[in-house]
Amino acid sequence: MKIAILCVKEKTAATVFDHLDSFKLFSKNEIKHIDVLKDIINRDILNGFDLIVIHYSVCLFNDDICFPWLRILLRDFTGKKVCFIQDEYRRVDEIVENLIYIKADLLFTCVPESEIEKVYPSCKLPILKKINVLTGYVPKDLLQLPDVPYESRQLDVVYRARKVPTWLGRLGQEKWEVADKFSNDAKKDDLKTDISYHEKDRIYGDDWITFLQNSKATLGCESGASIFDFSGEIQQNVESYEAQHPDAPFSKVQELFFADLENKIKLNQISPRCFEAASLKTLMILYEGDYSGILIPWRHYIPLKKDHSNMEEIVETLSCKKSWQKVVGFAYEEVALNPVYSFEHFISTFDQEVKEITG
Repeated sequence: MKIAILCVKEKTAATVFDHLDSFKLFSKNEIKHIDVLKDIINRDILNGFDLIVIHYSVCLFNDDICFPWLRILLRDFTGKKVCFIQDEYRRVDEIVENLIYIKADLLFTCVPESEIEKVYPSCKLPILKKINVLTGYVPKDLLQLPDVPYESRQLDVVYRARKVPTWLGRLGQEKWEVADKFSNDAKKDDLKTDISYHEKDRIYGDDWITFLQNSKATLGCESGASIFDFSGEIQQNVESYEAQHPDAPFSKVQELFFADLENKIKLNQISPRCFEAASLKTLMILYEGDYSGILIPWRHYIPLKKDHSNMEEIVETLSCKKSWQKVVGFAYEEVALNPVYSFEHFISTFDQEVKEITG
């Protein structure tokens, strides 16, 4: 089967490239990437394929990427249409409207199975088949890298994040608050750290892998958001308020606009960075959470309480080579090497699902 994957490759993170490349590497189908910002796209070109995939790098509701004329071409395409969507917590109504408009047949979503119907109701999307997938998988190339021993890792703890908008809720705040809190704690314990959420400090590509390999541990928390903004109204109201009250604390904004909406729909899940850390045998120090039911505390990662009250326990584990080796060993053997979390397994699922919808 000839499959076109509509995507955006410019200024794309390594996790997106890994996701895109996995189709060419492991699918039994004939795969072609079409960059919607660079490649020529017209009706004749699309009609040369049996099936079209709209990748999550092409934001369905963004007219600057998924152009209105492109949506028309997709709607008129007579073959099957498959969508991958991430960051599903924002402008949900527009996502659903566009899924209906282009007549999508199959959706791969990061929303947990128990929550899918709340986000993509069958009454609105009766023909759409919905499959839960992870946000990322184990990059096979990382498993080929030589181990970096405990003694050769010059830093104790590293972390990179972004200061995300307030309207993403409590979970979004934790992604950068953990950086400030842990940095302050680390000073008391003389830990060597490199922790930041500033854009100027972002690290990409091979430099990111080297960064992780040079540290005994990395911080982390669950991926996703704790607020679903179906209409975009929450984002609009919060941004308007914060423009007039730039020093308003999160608690005040939360109380005014979305306190009763926190965790109504669960989207907290394991991050692709957890798979990277497991593959590189870098110890994970993570806020307590479910992590898609994949990571077990004290076996695959060291759980950090959100009030940081167990820092003494964290430092003790980090400073003990035997304890460090035990946890990173289990994470490597049971997570990184687990075929269920491989891109091969993910693409096998993809191939099976597209085979079923195409008959």
